[in-house]
Order: sequence, then structure tokens, then C-alpha cells
Amino acid sequence: QDAAKAVGLTLAENAAVDAAFSHILRLRLDQQLADLAANASERYSLDLSHLHGIDKAILRESLKQARRLQLRLKLNYAL
Repeated sequence: QDAAKAVGLTLAENAAVDAAFSHILRLRLDQQLADLAANASERYSLDLSHLHGIDKAILRESLKQARRLQLRLKLNYAL
């Protein structure tokens, strides 16, 4: 939360960013576990064709949230 305050995020924005990144990480871990179970080579991307509709929708919103954070950081730090 200290980092969130440093960049000017509200508690609600911080919670949204946390939830977004948690969802993305969960999807990546699920993909890695499925690859391990199938003895498939490790991938560094998500196979969107295997995601349920709700996971796709949440992923889309999570990526929007990540983009908002990138823009906030870019503005705050003149990147």
C-alpha cells in the first residue's frame, strides 16, 4: 500500500490493480500446470482458446487495469 500511495493510487485503485495481477498470475500458473501435466514444453503465453468466456472477460479487464497503471506511472515519472 505504501507503493500505491507513492504513485497516487487510491485504496480502491490499488485493490483493482492487485486483483488484476492476481488473475493474470493465476491464469499463467494454470497454463503452466496444464503444460507440466501434459509433458508439453513450457510456454510464456496464454492459450486463449482454452479459456472460458468469463476468464476471457476478466483477463480483458485485467489487462485494461494494467494499462491504466502503466499510464499512471508514465505520467508520474515522465517515462
